[in-house]
Amino acid sequence: MKKYFFLSLAILLVGCNAKNAKTSITEGTKSSLMENVETVSQNDENQQLPSTATLADSKGDCQLYLNVEKPASEDSEVEVASVWLVNKKDGVTRRLLVTNPKAKLQWEKMTDNNAIAVPILQVAAAEKACFVPGSEGLILVEGCPDARNVWTYIIDVDKMTAKQFPSTEGLIGFDEDKHQVTLGSYRYHDEGGRYSVIETYTIDGNFVSETIGEDE
Repeated sequence: MKKYFFLSLAILLVGCNAKNAKTSITEGTKSSLMENVETVSQNDENQQLPSTATLADSKGDCQLYLNVEKPASEDSEVEVASVWLVNKKDGVTRRLLVTNPKAKLQWEKMTDNNAIAVPILQVAAAEKACFVPGSEGLILVEGCPDARNVWTYIIDVDKMTAKQFPSTEGLIGFDEDKHQVTLGSYRYHDEGGRYSVIETYTIDGNFVSETIGEDE
């Protein structure tokens, strides 16, 4: 059985076919950044990859890049990043999304411990990205927009849809044969102190199982 594991302390993210402490992020009015995001959502192709973009993952003729569009600053503690898909075979470059640091909180909607669908415009952060092994057209994107929790998404780059997972500590690994993803979370003991939880989901976001880990 082929398994792919990518340890992730903070954050991560497929294909070529193209519960606990939560710090709030305030919503704001649309800015020029959001206008750019709306343009990206139209799935424009043949854009030019920025010279500042860095390679995040590679799979055959396809490459994923991340680019910091707006660094964190005193005015905004969270950077704005874009995710790019490059197909070296046909020469097509696509900017898939631009992150929205003011994305709405989703934690309270995840009551059944399954992932939920969120708009592409509501992907809060992308500090890491990778292709999902054995799943054409899917990528995993992760980031930490609230200085505490890792927000993890699996994105269908053909349909331009996203699912956010109810995990808080990021990617642990993939099981290609079972089409599953393992993510980390944390919880609190009743008497205080935090402990880790290892959670397994299907690639499409259904909760499978969990294992209690060590105290943090």
